Amino acid sequence: MTLEESTNIRLSSFIEHRWAEAKEELKRVDSAFVNAFSAYDTLTDRGLWLPDNLLTPSRRLSKRWYMLLESTVELIRQIDRLNLTISKTQTAQNRRESLYYWDTWVEAAYSLCEKVERVIERSCNVHRMAQHRRRYFVDQVEEHVKHKISSFRQALVHGADDPKRGGRGITAQANTEDGLWEGLVMSNPQDLSPFWLESAEHPVPEYVRGIPNATRTRLEELGNILTTLDLEIRAITSSRYDPKIYS
Repeated sequence: MTLEESTNIRLSSFIEHRWAEAKEELKRVDSAFVNAFSAYDTLTDRGLWLPDNLLTPSRRLSKRWYMLLESTVELIRQIDRLNLTISKTQTAQNRRESLYYWDTWVEAAYSLCEKVERVIERSCNVHRMAQHRRRYFVDQVEEHVKHKISSFRQALVHGADDPKRGGRGITAQANTEDGLWEGLVMSNPQDLSPFWLESAEHPVPEYVRGIPNATRTRLEELGNILTTLDLEIRAITSSRYDPKIYS
């Protein structure tokens, strides 16, 4: 499941809109470079060879814009990592392998929320939104998405009981359920990681198979938050940028 194939294209749209705004901002600070770059693209598309170092901007985007653009790239990369983890959970052949990637998915999903929060904060910073509005959108992520994932993450870090309800660190729990500890203590702890991925003839838990749906739900929730912020930013920038950049 890629971002484009998920039920939530809104994360992608949010990022595209911020890049479109960055281009508009670049037009404002260095229109000559933007015009030259557009002409350069037109000529190269027509097959004309031009040196790569022909264009150099005379003015740069501000540090605020750089930080925002950096955060969008970090978000895109984290989505890719999450998608890779999902594919691993769905091709797992046994419980031990699936639980290993379940652990990884929990961490990747939690990190995705943090990347979204960073994009929110930096988007608000670029457009000089009031601090209480920044806090509002970050709190939405914390309360409606991150908290749900955090219950599983805390279980992995601190240990508890039932993994289905956010309990025990479940990779280690598999050794208990398989009755393997007596044999395992005869080896070194450093030897356990590859062992966890070896065959354990138990089926993959249903809640691991449900990771794609769980991810889709979390992305929908994050998309709702970013769509609301996007509309608020567009209202702020309507007098500054051409509305066509959002179409």
